[in-house]
Amino acid sequence: MAKKLAAKTDEMFVAVQQDCQEVDAFMAELEASLQQTRLIFGADEDAGEQRKVEAGKMDVDWDAVYEQASERDFSECPICIMPLYEGKQALMLLSCGHVFHGVCIGNFERFDTQLYTHCCPCCRQHYQKLELPHN
Repeated sequence: MAKKLAAKTDEMFVAVQQDCQEVDAFMAELEASLQQTRLIFGADEDAGEQRKVEAGKMDVDWDAVYEQASERDFSECPICIMPLYEGKQALMLLSCGHVFHGVCIGNFERFDTQLYTHCCPCCRQHYQKLELPHN
């Protein structure tokens, strides 16, 4: 009887350890989710302000960026796949050298989870943007 009791106790101990590990994993996942939510809703304002300041420090040589973009085939918007130069839509040149319809990149930014610095949908680099004049 004592052996059966010891065996059952050991089984219960192992089961409790496994449950504790599962709870720990769940809590870690929950914490990561909460951190992402805080980032999205701006609860971590000090960190957000720091990211905003760092993004604003980018010095961009727009002439070089435009030259780089000109070497690429940027005849269509990478977001909507529509021609860039048809109609009167504003065009945005990103500091990474990609060109988008202003409306398309604006909508992308609204749904991007990085509130203060955005990443280019093509190359994932942080960017600044410049509106291109209509031709």
